[in-house]
Amino acid sequence: MGEAPPSPLSMPLHERLSKLRYKGIFDLANLYKKMFFWAEERDYEFYERSYKHKWRGKTAEIEIKWTLEQEVNSFAKAVIRVHFHIWEYKELDVIKDGVKKRMAQARMFIDFSGELQLDWQKRWDSTRWKRKMRDFYIGYVLRQEIATSWWDKLWYNANKLQQLTKRELGMESESEVYDDMW
Repeated sequence: MGEAPPSPLSMPLHERLSKLRYKGIFDLANLYKKMFFWAEERDYEFYERSYKHKWRGKTAEIEIKWTLEQEVNSFAKAVIRVHFHIWEYKELDVIKDGVKKRMAQARMFIDFSGELQLDWQKRWDSTRWKRKMRDFYIGYVLRQEIATSWWDKLWYNANKLQQLTKRELGMESESEVYDDMW
């Protein structure tokens, strides 16, 4: 007898892709704008799921959660989640390139994760037979395409977003992973 197909649920369809720690002076509004336009240029739908801002004395703690969604096709959707956690946030007047500018000083943690949502419209979820057919379709027909095409593209796009973030923060550890991919 042949081997049973791998469960579609055992595939890495959700994963923390990278994390970033930063401490210093930066322009939060400009970072927000650049990341938003990056998503818009690549046809991602941009959702700000939550924005929390708490004052703690003279500094603030900010938590922002974004979801970027892109339809791969009618069956699959690529999702990039970005979670900002900012501590000791305070605004400063800084002279940058000879111009006085309002910027922020803070400690920041940014977490990038990715998810590939299959049957995101729930077309194959109404009956047991349809669910079995969906699992067969994912496990046998789409398995290679999911692993080598859809997931790779999601991973590279999340990496590009992280590299854009590093550039905007002026971090030295910037490096592109296969610029010419996707």
